Amino acid sequence: MTLVGHSLVGIALAAVASSPKWTWKEWAVSIPAFMFLANAPYAPLPGWGHDRYEVSHSLFVTVFCVAILFALHLIARKFFVGYKVSSRVALAVCTAWISHIVLDSFYGHGKGIKVMWPFGEGRLNFPIPWFEILGTPPVWTSMHSAKVFAIEFACYAPITVLCLILAIRRRKDLRL
Repeated sequence: MTLVGHSLVGIALAAVASSPKWTWKEWAVSIPAFMFLANAPYAPLPGWGHDRYEVSHSLFVTVFCVAILFALHLIARKFFVGYKVSSRVALAVCTAWISHIVLDSFYGHGKGIKVMWPFGEGRLNFPIPWFEILGTPPVWTSMHSAKVFAIEFACYAPITVLCLILAIRRRKDLRL
C-alpha cells in the first residue's frame, strides 16, 4: 500500500468520526491528523518504517502505540480543561493507525505482514490480485508507480467520498 490508499482511508475515518458540531477549523486539524496516523508505520525513523518493517507493522507494537495514544487522550481529558476530543474520535484515531496493517495485508507479494514480531513468525496475508507494490526502492515517477497510485485511488476514493458526503449531510446547516 502507498500513501495514497492509507491517506484516503484516514480521511474516511475522520469523516466517520466527525461530529455535526465540528467547525471547519476542527476539520482542518482532524483530516491531516488522521492521514498522518494512518501512515504512522511508514514514518522514516531509525528502527521503524521500511527500515524495520517487522517492528512498525507488528500487531504487538501497534497495539502498544495505540494504547499509549489512547492513554494520552484519557490523561488530557482529565487534566486539560480546553481539551475537547471525544473518546469516539480518539478510538477512530487509533483505528486509523491499526488500519495500516490490515490494508498492507491486501498486497499479494507473497510475504504477508509479519504481525507477530517479536513473539513469532505469524503473518497476515489477504492478497487482492489488483493491488501491487511499488518495489524497493520505489521509483515515484515511473509508469508502474502511477498505475499503483491510480488503482489505490480508484479503490479507496469512492469510499472516502461517500464518508465525506455522509459527514456533511449530518450537519444541519449543510444539507446536500
